[in-house]
Amino acid sequence: MREDICIFLGLKTDSKTALEFPSIGNHCHKARPVAPVNTKHQEKYCLTAQHVECPIYKRASVQRMPTRVTADRGFVRRNRFLLAVILMTVIFAGVAIVAVAMREDPGLATPPETMAQALSSNPASSTPTPTPSPTPSIIPTSTHNVTATGAFRPYLPTVDLTRQACPKPDGWTNYLFKTGDTMLKLSQYYGIPLDVLLAANCITRTTTIAVGEQMYVPMATSTPTPTVTMTPTITKTRRPYIPPTATPSSGGGKPPPTAPPP
Repeated sequence: MREDICIFLGLKTDSKTALEFPSIGNHCHKARPVAPVNTKHQEKYCLTAQHVECPIYKRASVQRMPTRVTADRGFVRRNRFLLAVILMTVIFAGVAIVAVAMREDPGLATPPETMAQALSSNPASSTPTPTPSPTPSIIPTSTHNVTATGAFRPYLPTVDLTRQACPKPDGWTNYLFKTGDTMLKLSQYYGIPLDVLLAANCITRTTTIAVGEQMYVPMATSTPTPTVTMTPTITKTRRPYIPPTATPSSGGGKPPPTAPPP
């Protein structure tokens, strides 16, 4: 502590230590009880060589600090409730602002990843290797997909590499799969075994076929018109009765009358 500072000036709990600038933390230990000194009195006496002219320093006995010299700390005590209300208002306003910001942008509530987590989840050296889809046909799904951020993304169907490499057999033509079609119905319609139709299209019995997918079917051929052969039938007819001719007798005369037909 500087030599020009009053020896009775110090902190409230430490009489040997004083602040070397005007502050209500400096107290006068010549007074009883120890009381804070106002800053103007410190500038004029306590912190200068003029402290020896201080009226309290010149006192022969220990007395109470005069009111005009005592630092006014009553503002803090009188307005303690007001300061508490102001502090609570500031805290609630800050909480409300943070809540509104988190509601508008939910990403603010997500804690950031550490550098170790980011490197372990997204290593820069690893390159994803595409694997072919095990499904040999296109499975119809929704026309749009929704991403994690809520944006719509157009649906891109999976390309069936097996069907693309399947050649069209000779004498066959293209056919678009329609609603209600099945491979069994097509095989019955074209008069070929089901296994032959499946093998020609490079699919199996468990393959799912989408409406509008192109298939191979045999070309339609003209069927011969059957010839109708007339088979004769036996019909019964009634023949007219022809009576026998009468033979004239040797005795002469008229012939006897003929009997009526039965």
